[in-house]
Amino acid sequence: MPMSSTVDGLKGYAVSQIEGGLTRPDVAGLAPGLQIDGIAETWTADMAARQAMFHSPQAQAWYADGAKFISSAEIFVTEEKIVVPPPRKNGMHAKMVSFLVRKEGLSKEDFMEKWATGHAALAAAVPGISGFTLSIIHEQFPKADLAPLGFPRVDGIASTWFDSLEVRANLAHAPEAITWRADGAAFIGKMVTFVTKEQVVIWPANRLA
Repeated sequence: MPMSSTVDGLKGYAVSQIEGGLTRPDVAGLAPGLQIDGIAETWTADMAARQAMFHSPQAQAWYADGAKFISSAEIFVTEEKIVVPPPRKNGMHAKMVSFLVRKEGLSKEDFMEKWATGHAALAAAVPGISGFTLSIIHEQFPKADLAPLGFPRVDGIASTWFDSLEVRANLAHAPEAITWRADGAAFIGKMVTFVTKEQVVIWPANRLA
């Protein structure tokens, strides 16, 4: 039984193994040379539940176990917005996780307005996208019991699923994809995208709806 299944208040848990990275010619790169091995995501009912979970004995034991093999980590406390419901099968899709920084001179409020409304709607219209979520960042900080990762400040995290990398590559010339990417380049100043393989350990309720 995975240790995560014993943690009270943990409503979802997924790990994504990083298999590579992607760059875009129309958006500057973020944190070149930054090496990370994986991305872990946890879900709780709300912020209060997150705090209660963090202080539970089961969670402390789980974190202590992670410190045995994780050297550095950055924490992002986010609110997830589902645009295209992600797939419900493990290991059958390619997942891209993008960390975004807004363009200089653009306020956080304007960035969120452009990203979470118009840009999200354009993503939903792209054929071949099998899942798309936005994670609105409320807090970002290094994990206290590990060495600092040196991750730059970011304004948002986008996760995109495709049936395969080939499907993603074939979308490059689709009119809807061209419009979507051009829209993002208008307000995204820097970004880094990781190609991952996701394994969901505990399915969050919003992924089962």
